Amino acid sequence: MYNSRTTFIVGAGASLELGFPTSKDLKQQIAKSVDIRYDGVSRPTHGDHMIADALRSYADYRAGPEEREEYNEHLYAGWHIAKAMPQAISIDNFVENQESILVTRMAKLGIASCLIDSEKACWRRFQEAEDSPELNWSKFENNWIQSFFQSLTERTKKSSLDLLFSNIRFVIFNYDRSLEFYIHKCIQNYYKVDENTASELINNASFLHPYGQIGKLPWQNSDLPSLEFGGGNKRNLYEISQSILTFSEQIEDAEELSAIRAAIHEADQLIFLGFSFGESNMQLLQPKRTRDTNRVIATAFGISDPDRDVILHQLKDLCMLDNKAKASKAGRYILDNKIICTELFYKYGKSIMS
Repeated sequence: MYNSRTTFIVGAGASLELGFPTSKDLKQQIAKSVDIRYDGVSRPTHGDHMIADALRSYADYRAGPEEREEYNEHLYAGWHIAKAMPQAISIDNFVENQESILVTRMAKLGIASCLIDSEKACWRRFQEAEDSPELNWSKFENNWIQSFFQSLTERTKKSSLDLLFSNIRFVIFNYDRSLEFYIHKCIQNYYKVDENTASELINNASFLHPYGQIGKLPWQNSDLPSLEFGGGNKRNLYEISQSILTFSEQIEDAEELSAIRAAIHEADQLIFLGFSFGESNMQLLQPKRTRDTNRVIATAFGISDPDRDVILHQLKDLCMLDNKAKASKAGRYILDNKIICTELFYKYGKSIMS
């Protein structure tokens, strides 16, 4: 249980520690998946055939020539994505720059397909045995979710389990559901409670995904299509892909945006885990006003010292500190470019919990 109101901002680097692909690897995977080509046969010889099936269903390929032409236009958009990916900062940035509904639709299908595969690989990494619904806790020991869970439970007795997530919010910039899934497992195993109890705790907590997620976990309260974590099921791929949002689409959701900015505005401390500090994401987090945030601790592994100084200045601007406050809180705004997410809890654990 945390004493201070704490918001965790979770980025792709956090999922990377669990075995998810880097941004570069994800670009390559998406490029390969949407490069759908035929060689005179009904099944594609290149690309992800499940994306092809989802696209056929969406475009109602068999209805007539107009529908077949629409299908082909999507294929061309997929070829464009595949060819341009080496130039792109990220798939999200590329989609935003293109301003094309065809590119957006194909990119979402590619993202959803690749992330379903990544969740499957992540689950296999920590699974007790093939086809087992159990987690191998010895394999799961050295990762940031376990480290976070240890900090979460340090002061929380089973009789106070309903307070487990009090003072905590999550803003998750990833499409995967690994945090919710594994915390759900951790609660059941550590406190020896049933799935319904763990589900209720998490459903009552604040897990915000600014750019959506690839469907909901079966026990989550949501209108999104249901998808088991690690199941690899792509039967509803098109519907699942529509759960993913672009930057512009998220901005149109005023209620969600308000909740995200409230999570920043109302926090006593902000903890950034594996976050890239991209301009669009920083703008999304920026509230119209914010309280005098007491502490910011962030991982910035691999970022150069000059860039670290720039980002540190951006974080202080995010919290709208004046020059006097910036000087007085200089030691409370930490951007550590030598550690990964797991190490943050070991190095700054007492500071976070104070």
